[in-house]
Amino acid sequence: MKVVRIILVLLGLLILLVVGIGFFGPSEMNVSHKKVLKAPLPAVWEQVVEFKNWPNWSPWAASDPEMKVTYNEAGSRGVGGGYSWDGPKTGIGEMEIREITEGEEIGMDIGFDMGDGMEYSTCDMQFKEVEEGTEVVWNFESTGGTGFFQRIMNVVMPSMLTGMYETGLTAMEKAANDNPFTSKEAPALEMGMEEVDLEGFHYIGKRYTDVKVADITKEMYSAAYQEIFTVTGANGDVAKLIQPPISVTEAYDDETTSSTFSIAMKSSEEIYGGMKLASAYIKPHKAITFMHIGPYETLSDTYEKMMPAIYAKGLTPLMPCYEIYMTDPGTEPDPSKWETQIVIPTEWIEAM
Repeated sequence: MKVVRIILVLLGLLILLVVGIGFFGPSEMNVSHKKVLKAPLPAVWEQVVEFKNWPNWSPWAASDPEMKVTYNEAGSRGVGGGYSWDGPKTGIGEMEIREITEGEEIGMDIGFDMGDGMEYSTCDMQFKEVEEGTEVVWNFESTGGTGFFQRIMNVVMPSMLTGMYETGLTAMEKAANDNPFTSKEAPALEMGMEEVDLEGFHYIGKRYTDVKVADITKEMYSAAYQEIFTVTGANGDVAKLIQPPISVTEAYDDETTSSTFSIAMKSSEEIYGGMKLASAYIKPHKAITFMHIGPYETLSDTYEKMMPAIYAKGLTPLMPCYEIYMTDPGTEPDPSKWETQIVIPTEWIEAM
């Protein structure tokens, strides 16, 4: 009987504790967890700033493989970028990037559907390069609420979140080291890369939408350039074209390896292309350039080596990027001697 009385007393005290927390516990929840990842800062940063990389390390994605994700109209990265989710274990929610200090801090708003509407909190991360790699501080702040069960959750959840954060950061370290931005081939390629400021330009070309890279053929280029000269010749605008020819990649999807691009020519001013051709303008920009020497089939290899070198400089590649075909295959039959200048913008320069 004595043991039973002790158990009852302890149970009573536990009930009193829970009731006390429910009525008088904290109305806010603050969680902060720090970990040093043995990975370079640019690679760690890319895992966070691009939401399409979150499944690589997110403990919630790992715990709910049936979770469905929809990315914002603004995209999956940068201010305004975000996604919403719906899963049998993770429930319904959404996250959006509120602010960014490049390479240092990212602030996000996160909402959870609690049954009577979305309730929002903040989720921020700070990054700092240290001798061992990258220090990451992961913060979560919520007003929680003053309801009985909300106050209890404000006490219970921090320890649970801390464990999830530790799991996520450990997985993030592995993902950062596994992704191509840490390629060992980057330093060798970096020797030939240049950082330049370039003027804006008009271009006119044949646009192709959502074409898999593997399906792009030489015949597409030949037909497109022929059509450019036919249309501009008929309009009397052919003298406005500027050699050499180019191609402009306006969008690229890593998951599907599909590209939206234009096989084009620069022009001294805007040219109307009618229904057959697209005209566009690329603003003045800072860019990384590299002269690829060799057949066009090996261009993708050069891009794979350029990206880690660009991120290692603390820069972010932007779209559209473009290629300038410096060598005419008609006059130089040896593909090993073909020169193609790759231009990847890293910052748009606004007119003063």
